[in-house]
Amino acid sequence: MLRSIRYWNQTDLRVVILHNTQAPLPAETFASNIRYIVLEKDFAGRCERAKSEINTRYAVFCADDELLLPSGLRSMGTYLETHSEIASVGGKTIGVGKYGKYLTASYAYQNMAGYSNLGNSLFERLESHTIGQVEYRTGAMYRLMRTELMTKLLQTFSELSEISTPYIFEVTGEIVVNGLGKTVYLNDIYWLRNWINEQVGHKNWNRRIYFQHWWRSEEYLDERSKWLNSLSSLLDDHDSTSKLSYIIDGLNQKRGKLEMREIESKSKLGSKIPNWPRKIKRKFTPQKLVVNSVDRFFEDQIEIDPQTVAELRTLLTFLE
Repeated sequence: MLRSIRYWNQTDLRVVILHNTQAPLPAETFASNIRYIVLEKDFAGRCERAKSEINTRYAVFCADDELLLPSGLRSMGTYLETHSEIASVGGKTIGVGKYGKYLTASYAYQNMAGYSNLGNSLFERLESHTIGQVEYRTGAMYRLMRTELMTKLLQTFSELSEISTPYIFEVTGEIVVNGLGKTVYLNDIYWLRNWINEQVGHKNWNRRIYFQHWWRSEEYLDERSKWLNSLSSLLDDHDSTSKLSYIIDGLNQKRGKLEMREIESKSKLGSKIPNWPRKIKRKFTPQKLVVNSVDRFFEDQIEIDPQTVAELRTLLTFLE
């Protein structure tokens, strides 16, 4: 799903849904500001189509099981209106999961709090985002962007249909969005991540092919060459693909640590720890003992920002 927003009129929100399905949703499901397009193509193919659908000043990605807060988007749009030097804006993210029958809520991507990248050149910004960080930082493709930047990102994504690892879109997003413009993160909550449903995987979206393996394996040499060639369109005449490879190596070193922890965690849980004892424990744990319950989260936030809490409560009805 791609959402495109105008901010000189705060009430004007245009939503474009590109649905890869053989069972379309009924037309009466959608409000007048939603354009629903059935397009039986992979993610790259839908990105190619999405380019022509953006006719607003700012745009943001939204996955089909993720939700965006209107107040957060308004704040981000207002910031772009008043800071012409900034190309993209992020904010705080809430991850919603389940512990037994109770919803949980906590801040996600906390290492992005207060993040900014204000370098004056593409490689200065990329070095700051990769080599210059203690840990891997992600989420660039989900920021609110100026349309020019979003269009460039969609064009780059549209060229990646033959890449084996689905994580190529995350990494490409970090390179394109951070490389092509300055960014800041606001203190507003704007994104609700659905951690209740498991991530989707299928034959064309094999989550077992991690980026670190893809980047280093001889098996994917031709794919890497194609990817680097696609990224070369971002570079100025004085820039080089060898310098870009250096940046990607630095990014991969930090990302690789996260991927290894995920691989090891899945391996241990799958082979050594049976799932049923945890399910039973969660089923019979009373709500007052769920330390990160959504109700407790709201209690902590209500005095700080009652409007956001009200929006979050409304959004939760779409997850239940």
